[in-house]
Amino acid sequence: MTLIEFFDRADINNIAGALAFAPHKLVLVGKGNKEMNQSVEDYRKILEARKSGTIIEPKKVTSYKIHSIYEMLMKIAEENEDCVFDLSGGDELFLVAVGMLYEKLGDRIQLHRIDARKNTVIDCDEKASVVSTIPVELSVEEIVSIYGGRVVTDKEKKNGTYEWDFTEDFICDIKKMWDIFRVDSGEWNVHINGFDAMRDKFYSDADIHLEATKSEAKDYLDKQGVKFVLTRDMCIKFVNAGLIRNYGFDRKTGRFSFDFKNDQVKRCLTKAGQLLEVYTAYVATELRRNDMDFFSDVLTGVYIDWDGKLENEDCADVYNEVDIILMKGVVPVFVSCKAGFVKMDELYKLSSVAVRFGGPYVKKVLLCAGLFDSKKNGEYIKARADEMGIRVIDDVDEMNLSEFRKELRMIWDN
Repeated sequence: MTLIEFFDRADINNIAGALAFAPHKLVLVGKGNKEMNQSVEDYRKILEARKSGTIIEPKKVTSYKIHSIYEMLMKIAEENEDCVFDLSGGDELFLVAVGMLYEKLGDRIQLHRIDARKNTVIDCDEKASVVSTIPVELSVEEIVSIYGGRVVTDKEKKNGTYEWDFTEDFICDIKKMWDIFRVDSGEWNVHINGFDAMRDKFYSDADIHLEATKSEAKDYLDKQGVKFVLTRDMCIKFVNAGLIRNYGFDRKTGRFSFDFKNDQVKRCLTKAGQLLEVYTAYVATELRRNDMDFFSDVLTGVYIDWDGKLENEDCADVYNEVDIILMKGVVPVFVSCKAGFVKMDELYKLSSVAVRFGGPYVKKVLLCAGLFDSKKNGEYIKARADEMGIRVIDDVDEMNLSEFRKELRMIWDN
């Protein structure tokens, strides 16, 4: 098969057909500008990684006139066998030229269109109007790469994307932490913010041991404008759940110390919103296991380099971190998780990175716990989110597992 695509600014329209059908050749017709040339290189890398064997042949339109475009398409059809024209992308001039070509060649060419949202292909010639499912599932890394970016791991750069290991033991820990969080999300957030602020001074990223006196911790956190709270009740909950070990507190000196169970639990207990991210990832992964038609990929704490060129630590990269990206077929869902007060900037950050690396079919979600604890701010954030096409899911801490699964499924109805 020779698949002919018309270059579209929505990159997924240019490559979805090649991913679905693995044609011998992909002919990409367009103006041949810098944007198209860079996209061709990005597409080649993705197809090579999939070992599809597809050859990409860019074709530059020399004259942006209907007759010139028609002649180019005629030449392509004459030089290649089994030509299929994808009508998903390109502007009206290209589509008119294809119509003229079809009128001339008839059965010698085929026409179709891909509906990325539904992951289906629709025949557009006179033979039939058959809708069939296309078996295309993109990874988070692939969708970001298609739009010119790159997912950077923590092995490549500090604070890059961390690869969570969802073992049965860790899933059990996630559930225990979630149960504690649900009882009082505010109390949870205060403690987690405190542990986070103690980083580097009282424990290191490589260490699971934390030790300080209450006065030392309070003075250090005061300088950062963070409230120090460490209640016995919360510590006992952590101990009973097996999340921290070797807990000790000296009433005379005020010295406290403990060991986090392991690095993954430590990450959840030392970063605000981290638990909400991993719990959502766990539920989304369970949906995938139980329903093969659901999420094809789930990634949390996604560090995206905007130009796909990783600089060294001394050079500044343009990057964003997305709390969660879910994939269903070729459609991404960009999710921002907030377990406390939500600032307006969070909506702008979510929207900008989602549009840049998710394309026209992207879905945007703000996942919250207690958005309306501040009624005025909650109403303002909700109204602005609606205007920006961001779905708001609030009070997740009050949902049981079944209710939360239902909310994730309903994203596709929005």
